[in-house]
Amino acid sequence: MSRIKITHLEHIKSHQPALHGYAIDLPEITFDNYFIEIRGWILGREQNVQKLQMVDVSGRVMNNIEVNLQRPDVAALYPHEKAAATCGFYSMINMLGITVPHSTVQLVAEMQDASRILLAHLSLLREPIQLKTQGLLQPLIINSIGRTGTTWLMRLLIEHGRMATYDKYPYEARIASYWMHSILKTHDLFPLHRNVIHNINRDWMNDQMTQHSSLGRWFKKDYQERLATFCRDSIEQAYLHIAQEQNKDLKTLGQNSEPVYFAEKFGPGYLPDLLWDLYPNAKEIILVRDFRDMYCSILKFTEKPSTQNDFGRDTRLSEAKFIQNTAERIKQLVEAWQRRKDKVYVLRYEDLILQPERTLSLLLEHLHLDNSPDNIQQWLERASVDNDSLRQHRTSNSVSASIGRWQTDLDDTQKALVHQHFGQYLDMFDYQ
Repeated sequence: MSRIKITHLEHIKSHQPALHGYAIDLPEITFDNYFIEIRGWILGREQNVQKLQMVDVSGRVMNNIEVNLQRPDVAALYPHEKAAATCGFYSMINMLGITVPHSTVQLVAEMQDASRILLAHLSLLREPIQLKTQGLLQPLIINSIGRTGTTWLMRLLIEHGRMATYDKYPYEARIASYWMHSILKTHDLFPLHRNVIHNINRDWMNDQMTQHSSLGRWFKKDYQERLATFCRDSIEQAYLHIAQEQNKDLKTLGQNSEPVYFAEKFGPGYLPDLLWDLYPNAKEIILVRDFRDMYCSILKFTEKPSTQNDFGRDTRLSEAKFIQNTAERIKQLVEAWQRRKDKVYVLRYEDLILQPERTLSLLLEHLHLDNSPDNIQQWLERASVDNDSLRQHRTSNSVSASIGRWQTDLDDTQKALVHQHFGQYLDMFDYQ
């Protein structure tokens, strides 16, 4: 059974000024494991190619591919180019974490001066990873960016009886993130490392993969499935431990028809994609807020003396550049929403604040959980108990004052900048 199929290879023809040429060879177009193999050659004109990179749609570098293999055929074509003799490349690349079932990845060349050249798009069809056992908990992915209401949403989820959620402020345990990243630590079989001993050990492993074909097949398929199952089980055990400390017996609750969840914050990137890979029945909330108010909140929050600079607000940056960088983060969130538009739930901070009962009822319906009015009212009352951490987290005098604050907090120059960079995204989520 094939796990991956390369359905199309599109060469980008804008490389001529910087390159003599390149070739991409795909030994196979179908693979019965979670890796693809790629080989070929690439030769620069005035400067050498430092390396190649395989990049997914989220911008994650999936693999760095060294350009250092002997290519006597290319050397014969370009006898006056010294680099032609060793302009070959080869790599096996782990495809876990790309969107299932359809995805596109890019092959990019990085030159000596750090400039980058897009070489090709590879379109792929991939099966989800096959896990060895069934889990109890399903992930509730909170996908957002800073100062959009994630702390209040997580505070709510902590108080729900069918959810395991880390309950220490600021509610940002990275349990699933840690284990998802662990799966991707085996992302390439041919890396170079600054530590010589590391390279020696990896060279031994690489040799086993290439010289012992059955071991290589096991590593690229069975081992990946076993590792993914182990990571999924480790996430579950950690969150069941958290739930037990909160007097939630999720093992017993999971025996009836309603699902049980663990909830964790994420940002735009490859990790939500990988979670969807491991958990086909996952739920994902894209949490948004009027991005102008979000920007005001970032500015106020970074003024607090005890606050770490978590939003990229470097004083060496001009305000225009900082707003542009913030818009890039918004773009990444929008792209994640559009990639999974058919299965994610968009939640607006303003609706959660101004119409909590109705908004939570719709959310619980989406999660296939009890959304009776009495249940929601009791839930809100438990979550609304104030504490010092939540008070410190706020940047406005009241929750209602946090809505529309951009109209008074920003001057005309700032308003023009945020509308220039945020305008198209405001329209997407019906912010006027």
